[in-house]
Amino acid sequence: MKIKYILIFLYLISIYSCEGQFNRDKKKIISNDSIVNNEIILDKLLKCDELDIRNSHYRIPDNGCVYSPNNGNKLGNADVILFPLIKNYDTNIIEKKCEGDINCLKEIYAKINSLNISEIKKTFNAIIFLIKKDYLKRTPQLDQSYTPNIPYKIISYILVDGKWEKGNFYTVKDDQSLMEENKWKDNYIESLIQDFNHKKLINENKKKLSISQKWIGDYSTYFKYKGALESQGWELNIKVSKDSIIAFGDGYQIGFKDELTPEDLGDKLILHHKTNLYGYTLGSKLNPEFVITKDGDNYFILSEWISDIEEIPKKIGYKLNKTD
Repeated sequence: MKIKYILIFLYLISIYSCEGQFNRDKKKIISNDSIVNNEIILDKLLKCDELDIRNSHYRIPDNGCVYSPNNGNKLGNADVILFPLIKNYDTNIIEKKCEGDINCLKEIYAKINSLNISEIKKTFNAIIFLIKKDYLKRTPQLDQSYTPNIPYKIISYILVDGKWEKGNFYTVKDDQSLMEENKWKDNYIESLIQDFNHKKLINENKKKLSISQKWIGDYSTYFKYKGALESQGWELNIKVSKDSIIAFGDGYQIGFKDELTPEDLGDKLILHHKTNLYGYTLGSKLNPEFVITKDGDNYFILSEWISDIEEIPKKIGYKLNKTD
């Protein structure tokens, strides 16, 4: 009888030991994602089709990058979204620049879609929502040749500063969760946009502006409107430092505060619009917003902000007062 109990005890220990080993192996498999460790597979999805412009991001339209083992996509159905890192492809700037002009947008699309994978990874962050091929069924009668069987899982892969990492996942287990799939994606995309923008702002604030010491200082002048009282005008102030450039406009029927980025051309300081901090937003449509010219010991300014002014400017602009 004692031998029987001993055998049962040893049997239970062996089961527990095997189960523990299985769980450890299972955890190891989950953490060792073969896809994120093979960036070439994910890189190919960035160029599987042409991109379309959206609000603050770009997306491969329609059904995205559909599973196509004979044409390079051997992973599954992929929804590919790109987030611009440089101003040339900032969707808000493009929208203001093109103002709905189809030819203008086509030109920008052509530039973006001509980028190779290496250039894309330097120019964009990205997220790919992937439904692996194991969840898909062949549907030749539909527009989308492969569609998922419920239940299925959506796994996300995020490209940050040229490196892939595994993101969150979402499980579609019934009709209700299927209806909420796009909402989950949209919320995730929005959270990434906010996160990327926050990091971008921190990095920009850390950078020192690349401008000559001669431009550092405070510039000011007063513009009086034609035929108006002396009080009916406005004051312009531009504060230039190594950390930031801020333009203030304040007065009769005008008021704005804009942050600017510089382009130092020797005797000219070209000031491009960066962001509107408050007030009128005309500056966002001007390129450049201001041009300051140094002529000997004097400084002059030109801008489309300055119009219908009584003073007749020189060719290089209106005279500025500068204090260091």
